[in-house]
Amino acid sequence: MSVLVYSDDEEVILGPEYENYSLAFIYGLSGWETAKGWRYYVYLTNGKQEYWPLYFYDPVRLAQEIEYEGYIAELGMVVIREVTLDNMVGAVKNLLKIKFFDQQKICTRDEIKTIFPK
Repeated sequence: MSVLVYSDDEEVILGPEYENYSLAFIYGLSGWETAKGWRYYVYLTNGKQEYWPLYFYDPVRLAQEIEYEGYIAELGMVVIREVTLDNMVGAVKNLLKIKFFDQQKICTRDEIKTIFPK
């Protein structure tokens, strides 16, 4: 079983073929993600006190951010067609299959709290 950063995080277990990996959503899932085109406050965990912060964007919102800021750079950014739970889970499962997270910085629980303060 994974160890959540905050006790009220909503957890989506990825299934037995993905070992003990799960996605956790700080502030839960309320459905607004699709309309906004982004979702922050998400992390992947493997139940071993290892965490990866994730930021999901759809292409339209990504273009808006670039237009407004002139650039975008986020650790753990994943661009998906539409920001829905199924698409977020599907993207992470595919990234796990290709061992994408093996090349990414592993964060501690305290680092996730710093990245995603509540």
